[in-house]
Amino acid sequence: MAGLPAAAAELGLGAVVTAAQLKLTAALPAELRDRAERITGRFHLDAPAWYRGTDRTPHLTEVADAVWINCAVRIR
Repeated sequence: MAGLPAAAAELGLGAVVTAAQLKLTAALPAELRDRAERITGRFHLDAPAWYRGTDRTPHLTEVADAVWINCAVRIR
């Protein structure tokens, strides 16, 4: 549920999920906490897409690599 805040809120679990996520983050060692926060800022879970057919993503790896190293991407 942590990756689906809107769904959690619709189920009335928004505050509970947020509190659980904060507790989990606080329990991590500092190095892992920083990494988890970095991942949270760069990762978007598109759950509704799971229920459709697979999309072709030929450049996904390159875009993901650019995101991780803070590199701009030009798309034409």
